[in-house]
Amino acid sequence: MTLRSNLIKLAHDVPEMRRHIVPLLRRTAGSLSSEVIQFLNKASKGVKGNVNFNVAEMAVLALGWKVERVMLAEKMESMRPLFSDPKAMDWQNKWGAFGGGWGDLGLGNSFKGRGWVGEPNMTQGQAEQALKELKQLPNVVIGSPPASPKMNVVYLSGLDLRLDSRIEADGHRGWNVTVGKKFIGQPGWEFTAKNGQRKLIPLKLDGGYYLQDPTKAKGGSFWGWAYKQGLKEQAIAALQKADQKVVEQAVMTKAQRERSLDNTGTCGICMRNIKLAGGTVIGRHGWAVEGERERGSWGLSWHTGPCFGTGFVPYEVSNEACVKYLPHLKKMLVGGKKHLAALNKRPKKLTYTYGRRLMDVFRDAPAQSSGREYDSVLRDQIYQAQNQIKLIEEDARAISQRIKNWKPEALPG
Repeated sequence: MTLRSNLIKLAHDVPEMRRHIVPLLRRTAGSLSSEVIQFLNKASKGVKGNVNFNVAEMAVLALGWKVERVMLAEKMESMRPLFSDPKAMDWQNKWGAFGGGWGDLGLGNSFKGRGWVGEPNMTQGQAEQALKELKQLPNVVIGSPPASPKMNVVYLSGLDLRLDSRIEADGHRGWNVTVGKKFIGQPGWEFTAKNGQRKLIPLKLDGGYYLQDPTKAKGGSFWGWAYKQGLKEQAIAALQKADQKVVEQAVMTKAQRERSLDNTGTCGICMRNIKLAGGTVIGRHGWAVEGERERGSWGLSWHTGPCFGTGFVPYEVSNEACVKYLPHLKKMLVGGKKHLAALNKRPKKLTYTYGRRLMDVFRDAPAQSSGREYDSVLRDQIYQAQNQIKLIEEDARAISQRIKNWKPEALPG
């Protein structure tokens, strides 16, 4: 673990140290670790999915947000989370499964003795002993959870013994240990964005049954809320300010890192490490794999066309590629804004892709039995045009920054 990771863990484990550690974390938030850069790179693309909340905490601190770890009592839909503790698993093996027969990890609230449903279950004495041992488990507390529960501690209330008249064999009746309400202590994060908006994100049980790993937890409501608070734009700005060499190394895949840097240079446009053609200029690059065969493809790989930086000397040697690309971006921006203006005027005809066909839809035509309606297509195309303009503007800012900050450097190889 890094020093920052250890500090964050210490602040979480020892609450009285929090007021000393958090200011230190904020002062050092500008130094971005590889894992933080990878998180910001993901956020800069608007990606969702699983979250490493430990890294998310460090990343948003670097952006000037505030984060407070809290402990929350999560409701358990079953007793499965209890058995994450080895001693609790020993208890289960001794007294049988819950909510069903031996070996059945059902979702019920009662514990029955060994044997399938229909066989004799625990006697009253066995049930009393099972209940006594349950109360003595190290990760079990009897009663309602406190305001700040302990991590992975299970809180049980409404424990009782019950004679189940439905389970009957050989004239015997089975005794059960029944459970009322059940909770488990799990972490949560209270994020405060730069605009002051707050959001409490609990580490919920997966489906109410399974513990989640905070390093690969389901994103839940985190991404949607964070993007509304400007996470994507702030991540882009932070990456642009960071050392681009450090960023490039951090976001490389394992295969890219293992690739030889001999005879390579950095493309001034996409900032990727590319083999040099003739040992002097950036080689042709720009392949993308698509799910379907497309016109102009070879096999299932669709060539998107070469990157603009192909044929220029590496960025380490000159910023010429950036200088030539900036007017091109400005021209694209003018065209994008004209296209958006035309869409806002509700043109008579729109063309869109339906499956693998090009389709036309008309503003004043009646609803079609197949294909899409005009207003739906228009909404999508306006949204796409607005996003395209934002992307071009972001690229233009990044290219301008590279031109301004350029200085000669040694080639990677």
